[in-house]
Amino acid sequence: MLSATTWLWLASAASFLTFGLHTFATRKDIVAPLLDADLHPVSKFTNYYCWHLVTLTLLMMSAAFAISALVPSAWELAAAATLLSALFAFWSIALVIWKKQKAFDLPQWALFIPIAILGLLGLN
Repeated sequence: MLSATTWLWLASAASFLTFGLHTFATRKDIVAPLLDADLHPVSKFTNYYCWHLVTLTLLMMSAAFAISALVPSAWELAAAATLLSALFAFWSIALVIWKKQKAFDLPQWALFIPIAILGLLGLN
């Protein structure tokens, strides 16, 4: 069995990978169409702002897991990042069901579930 520290490093890596995917891989399919859309500027730039909030949150989740791996007494950071991951996964799944979408059209859940699981394993 892997150590708690190893699980936290894996959670950090998964968060950082998700940060990278979100930051660079979604620009063409998500950000560009949003900015090109004929929406009211308040709606358009509020959504663009939220996209950046997710970017920052993913980066900070990665840092929280890494700090917890380095400083075991900082386990609360890993707990918070794990909870965020679980809530983000839950909301993603709920949105798919509620809005009757295809699960892989809104695949965020598939990224957040592993992060939450790795975080939970690191907290044990």
